[in-house]
Amino acid sequence: MRERGQIFTTDMAFAVMLLGVVLFISAGVYGDAMEMTRSYVSRHSLERRADDIADALVKTPGTPANWEENLYELETPGFAKIDERDGLVLNYIDFRKVGRLSSALRENNWNLESNEIDKSIEETFGDNKFEIVLKRGDYSRSFWPGWDRGENFPEARVKSPEVVSVKRFIYGMLLGIRGETAPLLPPPRPAIIHQIENFEIGFNELEDWEWYVYVENTEPLGRPPNPPNVSVTLNYDPETAGHGDFLFGPGKKDIPGSARIDVGEDELDYGEPLEEGQNFIAVNAQAPRHEFKVYVIILHPDDDPVEIPELIKERPYTLQVRVWR
Repeated sequence: MRERGQIFTTDMAFAVMLLGVVLFISAGVYGDAMEMTRSYVSRHSLERRADDIADALVKTPGTPANWEENLYELETPGFAKIDERDGLVLNYIDFRKVGRLSSALRENNWNLESNEIDKSIEETFGDNKFEIVLKRGDYSRSFWPGWDRGENFPEARVKSPEVVSVKRFIYGMLLGIRGETAPLLPPPRPAIIHQIENFEIGFNELEDWEWYVYVENTEPLGRPPNPPNVSVTLNYDPETAGHGDFLFGPGKKDIPGSARIDVGEDELDYGEPLEEGQNFIAVNAQAPRHEFKVYVIILHPDDDPVEIPELIKERPYTLQVRVWR
């Protein structure tokens, strides 16, 4: 009997130990499974958030549709362009909308504690851990909450253990046209061409962007280029060629070519400095022999004005959205 009892006790101890091992292994497997499930759900949630943000940016104009006119009215951002004739154009990007959001996110403007615009942006994107990237070939520009000139990426993204990136193929220009003349045609006889072009400047746009006057040839192919003498004046009309704040043509700035507008300059030779609200340029040319156009352009602060002839072309490129934990 004693031997039987010892055997029974030993068997029970072994069984209990075996059960303990099984339970321990099962608990570990269950814990791993739960962690994998949580990780999957977390990853899926992050991917869904990135997809929703990208779709909202390229498929909607935002709310209200003209929010770029007044950032204080912004409810939800969107970049899709609204064409006067065709209405909403999906995946066609309005650079001014991109520029206005980028300005709001820039370091000197971003303040979640006191800025209602930034709070609205954070609610739309879920939090402030996101980055928007525009790419075409070697060209790449990105912005995120608190970005500043010269920075290439947010440090928080680099340090994050979980980052999701989604891409959308889009179409448009990588600069903003704020004022644009119609093609100016050669007159039937020697004369001065004269045109006024009005444009609007919004809140903070002068500080957040680089401003340029750009003159380009629009002469049909097959006719020899013959650069005219073009003068452009800001907010004043001298009504005569050869007198202006920016001079283009032989012996002056090349055509096509650009001239930077110093927004901090208090005095110009003829005109008045740019200011928020309504502005205009006066364009004069002495007996031009071919067509040309004049633009007022805004560039990303890190862009080179030499690239304007390429950036002004409407082309496909990529919008990339990155989000992280």
